[in-house]
Amino acid sequence: MRAWLCGVLAVALGGCAHSLPDRGAPIAVTPNDPAVIGLDVYGPERALTPDAPAYLGASTVQLRSFIDPPGVANRKETSSVCEVTGGVLFRATVETPAKIVVPNYGERSLRLSAKCTGDGKRGQGAVEVFNRREREFQEGLDALRKRTELGAAVTAIVLARRLADRETLEYEYPSLTVTLE
Repeated sequence: MRAWLCGVLAVALGGCAHSLPDRGAPIAVTPNDPAVIGLDVYGPERALTPDAPAYLGASTVQLRSFIDPPGVANRKETSSVCEVTGGVLFRATVETPAKIVVPNYGERSLRLSAKCTGDGKRGQGAVEVFNRREREFQEGLDALRKRTELGAAVTAIVLARRLADRETLEYEYPSLTVTLE
């Protein structure tokens, strides 16, 4: 079905971007501290102080590399070897496209960086965690704000209450894309 749809779009739009398949199962990052068990890189610190970030589980991040910059029609995806890091706390070496399993600490999650090489080119990229619910509410608020001031006020109150309840927050990473130059 996808091939058929791509064929129809190719005729209608003059082309269809091609995604490379992931290279197997998701790859978990490796903590740099040998005392860490599993992915919870703040676990040893948390045993000593309550100020260490709470471990909320694992998140999976899609990593892809491209030759063409964002915004180019039919952007060409390519395979590359990437070194992914979370500050000085964890790392992984993967071949794109890949899915990477990283620790999730909510709003205190680490910035993910990737340095990639492939096809004789290099590139780097980074992403930070975002609150998915907050983004959804903000998009809804923006839509209502365009329609009516009362609707925006009601939505703002609901949004404030939801954001005050920290347990309703859902943090995740966006896809990490790297352009090779």
